Formats: sequence, C-alpha cells, structure tokens
Amino acid sequence: MTRRPPAPSSNNADVREAHMDTYSAVPRRSRPANIKVSLNLRALVLIGSTLALLALYGILGSSYTRFPGDLAVSTWVQALSSDWLDTFMKTVSAAGTSYGALVALFCAVLVTFFLRGTRSAGFLMMIATVGVLVRVLLKAVIARPRPSDELVRVMDISDSYSFPSGHVMFYMLLLGGLYLLLASRHSGWKIRLAQVIIAFVLILTGISRIYLGVHWLSDVSAGLVYGAALIAVSTWVWRRLTII
Repeated sequence: MTRRPPAPSSNNADVREAHMDTYSAVPRRSRPANIKVSLNLRALVLIGSTLALLALYGILGSSYTRFPGDLAVSTWVQALSSDWLDTFMKTVSAAGTSYGALVALFCAVLVTFFLRGTRSAGFLMMIATVGVLVRVLLKAVIARPRPSDELVRVMDISDSYSFPSGHVMFYMLLLGGLYLLLASRHSGWKIRLAQVIIAFVLILTGISRIYLGVHWLSDVSAGLVYGAALIAVSTWVWRRLTII
C-alpha cells in the first residue's frame, strides 16, 4: 500500500504565497510607474524640442528680412499677373482683413453653436482670441519689415510687420479648430473632403499674400507653423478643462 505524501500545512502554503506575492508585487507596481515616467520624459523632450524650433524660427525671422528662395518665389508668382488675377487675389486677401476675419469668425462660431453647442463654440472663440494675442506679440517681437517696392510689386499697403502672416495664421487656427470639431464626430469621406477644402483655402490665402507683395513665402510658412502649434496647445488645454 503506497503512502501519499503529506499534504503541505497551511502555514507552509501561507509562507510560499507570501513570498510569491512579495516577488510579484515589485514588477507589478514598478512597471506602470516606469512606463509613466518614460512617457512623461518623452513628452517633455518633445515639447522642449518643439519650443526650441519655434524660437529658432522666430530668431531667424527677426535676423533676416527674407530667407533664401523667398524672392524667387515672389518673382515667379507675380509673373503670372493679369487684371482679373489682381482682382481675384485682392478678393481672396480681403477675407483675412479685420472685418473679413470678424465675419468669418462670427459665422463659424454661430454655426458651431447650433450644431455642437456652447462648449465647441467656446473652443473656437478661445482659439481666435489667443491667436490674435500671440500673433500681435510675435509680430512685435520679431519685427520683420514687409517686402519693399524695390524687390517686388507691392499691391497692398500694411503698417504692421511681416512675420508671421496674420491672414494665414488666422485661417490656420479657424479652419484647424473647425476640423478638430468635425473629426471628433465624423469620419470617412467627410473628413477627407474637409482636409482638401482646408488645404485649398490655406494655400490660396498664402499665394494671395505673396502675389500682392505683402509677404514672403517664409512669412506664410510661419503663419502655418505657429498656427498649428497654437492649435495643438489650445486643444491640449481645452480637453483638460472640458470635452470638445
């Protein structure tokens, strides 16, 4: 008759379980903490690098009245000039003036209010308000002069500085904000259509400013870059305050 091995006592089983819990608890607790620390470090590095690049772009814009290639692009765009194109480009550019921008913002906020409610309309208002303040600050600090009559044909007079383009930055913020609101509810062909429309409007606005001789290509690019960065920051802050 074979003897069965004695069953382990409850005390021994408790000791083994305690040891297992002791060894297993360390990685269970440390891994999420390590992952969180790693993500925080990556986020800090990304934010720091982005701010450094934006600051460098502003310093270069302040140090040079134009970048390499700016004059060549302006010369090529203005070589396409004609009477009807002059009228068309002035009409496109008029949408970014103070009155045109206010009308565009009012219509966008009103439509957003009826379709998405107060919070989404408030998001657009916040982006527009912060965008105006940041744009004025950037222009004053960088203080790059407008293209001169000696280099290009200036068809519009403006007393403000050139870098970044206020028209392009405004529509980058407004259309970018509307795109975020649309992308949070829709997908598929509607999003692709919105992307095409937004890209077309931004490119056309930038070309009109170069065509009229009031901005360089680098001013237009700066409007896109600073506008996109401001959208990212505004969205990050807004989503922690409320839900878009």
